[in-house]
Amino acid sequence: MSNDKALKLLQDGATQAEQQMIHAMSKDEFVFAAGQYSAMAAVFVMVTNNVTSQMASLAINYRIDNIAKNKYGKGY
Repeated sequence: MSNDKALKLLQDGATQAEQQMIHAMSKDEFVFAAGQYSAMAAVFVMVTNNVTSQMASLAINYRIDNIAKNKYGKGY
């Protein structure tokens, strides 16, 4: 598999997990989707933006927290 295909799969997976968080019917579903999003997005962000895992993690956690605030009125 080429790097481009692998990156596309990671990006698609992260996008799908993000949508699952937004549309989750329970907090358990939200937490599961957040874990998927975190894992896929971290690898994608580190590879495509050449940043450290710590910077990628901060950005991803910020995004998850924002979705949680919009959905539940409080952060994750």
